[in-house]
Amino acid sequence: MPGLFRICLLFCAFASPPTSRSSFAPPLPTTGSGIGVTFLRMPELVKNQGGKNIPLDAEVVFKNLSRYDAVWLSQDITWNNRPAWNLLQKKSPGKLMLGYVCSLSSQPRTSFEYVFDYDYINTYHPEWFLVKDTKDPLKADPRNPDNRIRWAPSDKNSYSYNRFYLDIGNKEFQDWAVQRLLKYVSGKAGEFDYTLWKNRNLDYSYDGIAFDNVVFRSIRVRFNKPYPNWKYADDIDGWKNAFLTYLGKVHKALAANGYLLVVNFSFYWELTREESDLYDLADTVDGIMHEWAIGYGTDGAGRVNRHWSGETWLRYIERHEAILKRDLIDWWACYPSTDPNLGREQFMYAYCSFLLVKRPGYSLFYASSDKGLHRNDKVPWYGEYDLPIGQPLSERYLKDNCWFRDYTNARIVVNPAEVSRKIALDRDKQWLEERSKEALTELTLPPKSGRILLPVSSGADVQNSGIKK
Repeated sequence: MPGLFRICLLFCAFASPPTSRSSFAPPLPTTGSGIGVTFLRMPELVKNQGGKNIPLDAEVVFKNLSRYDAVWLSQDITWNNRPAWNLLQKKSPGKLMLGYVCSLSSQPRTSFEYVFDYDYINTYHPEWFLVKDTKDPLKADPRNPDNRIRWAPSDKNSYSYNRFYLDIGNKEFQDWAVQRLLKYVSGKAGEFDYTLWKNRNLDYSYDGIAFDNVVFRSIRVRFNKPYPNWKYADDIDGWKNAFLTYLGKVHKALAANGYLLVVNFSFYWELTREESDLYDLADTVDGIMHEWAIGYGTDGAGRVNRHWSGETWLRYIERHEAILKRDLIDWWACYPSTDPNLGREQFMYAYCSFLLVKRPGYSLFYASSDKGLHRNDKVPWYGEYDLPIGQPLSERYLKDNCWFRDYTNARIVVNPAEVSRKIALDRDKQWLEERSKEALTELTLPPKSGRILLPVSSGADVQNSGIKK
C-alpha cells in the first residue's frame, strides 16, 4: 500500500534519529527516467466512444504510464480507471503517486477543491476566507462572498470566479486542514459527506500530497495593489511565517504517517532578498516543484517566455543543487514555446540544464508546450528522454565558458551566455550531436542553449550509422 514502506522507514528513523534525510531511501527509483508528469492526458487513461470515456485496458495504461517516475495529479487515475490504478500499485510500487490539493483556496464542489470543503467553511467558519478590506466594517464581513478575495475576480463566467482565497494563518483552519489532508491521502476521503463525490473513488490512498500554489512574499504582487487593506498588506513577512507554520503542521502529520509533502513553490527568484525563502521552505517539505525552473515571465498561455542567462542562471542552478543536497525532491516543470524552433531550443536549454544537476532518486523533469488544460489529447514526450545516456559520472564542470557533465554514455553541454560559444570536444574522439546527427570534434552553441553529445567510438561507426561526417 502507498506509504507503508515509508512508515517502516520513519519508525526506524524515530528509533535512531538521523542527522540528515540521506539516512532514508531515495523517494524515487534511482534507475528511472527522472520524468515526472504533472497532469496526465485523458488518452493515456481512457478512449472516447460515442462521446463517453471508456477506461482503457489496465495493461495499456500501465504501459502508457511506465515512462513516468512520478505523477503530480494521481487522482486522475483513480477517478477514471480503477483497474489501472490497482495494477500500477501492484507492478510499480516505487512510482510516486501524489494527491493534488490547492493549498490556499476553496470553492463549491466542482473540482479538486473538495478536500477543503467550501460548504463547511462557508457555513461554520467564513472567517477563514480572506477579505479584500479589513479596515472598512462594511467590507470586512466574510459572510458576503463579494467581500472575499476571489481567484478570478474579473470574470464572472470563469470556472474560478467563485473560488476564494483562505487565510492560511488561521490556526483553527490549519488544524482542520491537517486532519482533512490526512484523511484524503490515506484513502479515507470517502468519509467526507459529499453527494457529488460518492462515485469519485475517494477510497484510494496516495504516497503524499501535491500542494499547489505555495506563495510567500510574492503574494503582494497579486493583492497589495488591488486590496491595499487586506489582512497581510503591511505584514508580508507575517504571511510567509504563517505559511511556514501551516506547512510545518501538514508535513509533521504526513511524515508521522509515512506520507510525503511536495509543494509547487511559486515566487520570483530574481529577487535576491527572497533567496532565504527557499531554504526556510526546505525545512517543512519533502520536495519542491518549480514551474519557472530557469525562466521568468509568461505569455498568455502560461508558458515561460524568457530564460535566465549568465550569473543569474548559475545562481538558479546552485539553488537546485542546494535542494538536492538536502535530500529533497527537485521537480522541474517547463513550458516551451509552441513555435517549433524556439520551443525546441527552450526545451533543450531547460532539459540539459536539468541534466547538469540531476540526482537519480531525487530529480524530476516535465515539459509541455501544449496551450490548454491537461485534458488535451496531445501527450507531451520528447525523443531526448529515450536516449540511453546512462548515469552521471561527474559533477558539472566549466570548460570553454560552457558547463559540461559526463554521463555513462553521453556528455551534456550548456551555454548559458547571451552570445554563441565555440567549444572543443576531443582531439582524437568524435561525438555525435543528437539533433544534427553530425559527428564532431568541436561545436558552436547558440546563446542560451544545450546539447546532448553521444560518443562515436570509430569512423566505421559513423559510416555505418548514416550519420553525417
